[in-house]
Amino acid sequence: MYRRLTIALSVLVLYGSLYPLQFSAPSPAFIERFLTQLNGWTGPGDALGNVALFVPWAATCIGWFQQRWPRLTAAAATMTVGLVLAFVAQVAQLWVPARDPRIGDIAWNALGCAAGVAASIAWLHRSRAASTGAAVPAIESMLMLAAVASLVFPGIPSVDRALLVAHVRELAHAPDYGAALDAAMPMTILVAMLPAALGERAGGARLAIWAVIAALAVPLAMLLVVQSSFGSSALAGCAVGAGLGVACRTDGPGARPSRLVLILGLSYLIDAWAPFRLREGWAPMEWMPFASLLQGAMIDNSRQLLTQAVVLTALLHALTRLGSPLRGASIVVAVAALGVELSQCAIETRHGDATAPALVILAAWGLAALQEPAPVRGATARQPSLLRQRRANTETRRASAEPPAQPHPTMHPAWLLGVLVVPMAAGMHLMLRMPGVPYNVSELFRWSGHPAALAVFALALLWLGAGPAWLGRHLAARSAPERTLTIGAVVVSLVSLALVAAAVTDESLDDVAGANNLQWYIVHRAIWGEAWQSALAWLDAPAGVGFVERCGRYAALLGPLPILLGGWIALVERARAGSVGVRWITGYLAAALPTLWLCKSVAFTWSSTDNLNELIARTGPAGLSGGFYLYLLLVLLCLSAWAVARTFMQPRLRPVALASAAAASITAVALGWALLNAGLKPAVRKYELVYSGAQFLLGPDRTHLLDDRQLFARWTVLVLATLCVVAAGIVWEARLHAWWRLHLADRQQRRPAP
Repeated sequence: MYRRLTIALSVLVLYGSLYPLQFSAPSPAFIERFLTQLNGWTGPGDALGNVALFVPWAATCIGWFQQRWPRLTAAAATMTVGLVLAFVAQVAQLWVPARDPRIGDIAWNALGCAAGVAASIAWLHRSRAASTGAAVPAIESMLMLAAVASLVFPGIPSVDRALLVAHVRELAHAPDYGAALDAAMPMTILVAMLPAALGERAGGARLAIWAVIAALAVPLAMLLVVQSSFGSSALAGCAVGAGLGVACRTDGPGARPSRLVLILGLSYLIDAWAPFRLREGWAPMEWMPFASLLQGAMIDNSRQLLTQAVVLTALLHALTRLGSPLRGASIVVAVAALGVELSQCAIETRHGDATAPALVILAAWGLAALQEPAPVRGATARQPSLLRQRRANTETRRASAEPPAQPHPTMHPAWLLGVLVVPMAAGMHLMLRMPGVPYNVSELFRWSGHPAALAVFALALLWLGAGPAWLGRHLAARSAPERTLTIGAVVVSLVSLALVAAAVTDESLDDVAGANNLQWYIVHRAIWGEAWQSALAWLDAPAGVGFVERCGRYAALLGPLPILLGGWIALVERARAGSVGVRWITGYLAAALPTLWLCKSVAFTWSSTDNLNELIARTGPAGLSGGFYLYLLLVLLCLSAWAVARTFMQPRLRPVALASAAAASITAVALGWALLNAGLKPAVRKYELVYSGAQFLLGPDRTHLLDDRQLFARWTVLVLATLCVVAAGIVWEARLHAWWRLHLADRQQRRPAP
């Protein structure tokens, strides 16, 4: 592991030295200046960059050499190889016109090598003390030091009066939440790792005292550091981070590493997606790692790189403390970081690059090297996990031609999600370029149907099945479903809104859910009375009220789906367990009926758009309203999608199950067509045009009308696609639940006995 990490860091050193990788022959004057200019001081930023570049390289290189030679020999060899590498990098920069090579920079590189060697020797000494009984957590200690270093960066102390006055003046400015978040994340990591260093002294009150000391000492150190980020934002971030660190301690009694994962993940997303405004186009992605950090102010870029590395490393370490294997956790975090960077290409003032995934890979290598145990005589072999045991049993059954006794997850849920999303996004990409596509579909997506928008919309479609399935599983486990049904339906709807809002245009979302006009009517028309009128006028926050209104209107529009489909899944689960009773059904109906009425009132009766209301028939067959038949259509689609999903959740695809799924699909197409026409108006008059509700939903536009056969063909394709997508979401949620149960059982098995 040390050898691979040293080679990777050597490549990284050469890459950082030769960027932007544009070469040309040097002039004789340029070579002469390189040989005669011995002064290596070009500013604190360049000096610290040259030092920091060789610290991790030397720390891993001496670890590699110590596997063969004694400590002093390994240290001398590391210094020698480091000087050779630094000299080669400086000489190679002669062929890069954009760089300024200097002989004096080799001295700063040598200082970085010495610091890395000293840090590695100190860590090995503490590791040996740990093996003899003095438990010294090396990883937590290094994370704490790195967190402090990121806060007090660049670490050049000064007691100059002008510096102190300039820093104190920064306290007069209002805190910026972005800068406060940059200080809060390292402080959270510092305090969360403190219990590992304190050991038995890490009580609740003592940890709180140490958190207060850290929240005061770190800003005081920042006050005395040149070009630090001291200010009101840093003070606020340190205070908030100290409180969060106490709540998510990673060691000792009451340890909560899952909270640290949640806090760091949310903070990373908020910091990456600020200012939360989507741009009109799609910015290009920088696929060269660390390229953006080599442009602009070196100190600010180095501080940002160090903070990001500390956060991602702490996130990986917290996941391993939860029982996740380091390799799997690093893959998940790297893919998630790449997805966040890609999403930044659609956010104003942001740009995506491949630095974060590269940092995750390097951090995983470093943690693997630190966690690598020394060989111990008499150690027992590691017991394989339950997942590996199950895979081994599966291979054994296949070899012996025995049928499996029970269904097992054949594919990881993350890979299965990718297998589902990619074909769906590709299919939508082809559909948008076909002739005769309805205009309200062709103009639906952001960035003219960019593949990223289509992939997010595919996730939103899968959530239509996975969200209700998740809610149904929770309802089945509750004896009082009325307590969680409404809240669960709102949660499912809000997750769907977040995905849909990131994929479709704001205009399309307004056409479906309705425009945000509640603030205007309350303030100017006083529809809620004078008290609300005065309160909202004084608050003067139309954006906040509009956000709440958008969430409420969308939840009302989508809410019936999780209520009906989730309720049916919960009913089936309880029926299988033999626990369906009058109490549970009464509780479900007591919560479902008022919630459905509220959803209908908000989405249709009190709607702010007529795009849907103008299509619904006021009086349908048998004197019932058209909305009644549309809700029956929704119930039919839910039952049919569940029947299709149940077929593919069986251990084997039986002919009877396939026949029942086909019958459910045919019923949904035929009976659904009748319910759709019964619920929609046969003739809608608008803009001097006459068309039916089915024409508006399925036709290309209002002027080119299709006959009934063409409309029915499009309806068939739409229904079958809807059933497949919703069923795929249900199946994926079931696979995820089964995998999570095995993962929890695996963690329980790995946990040492008391």
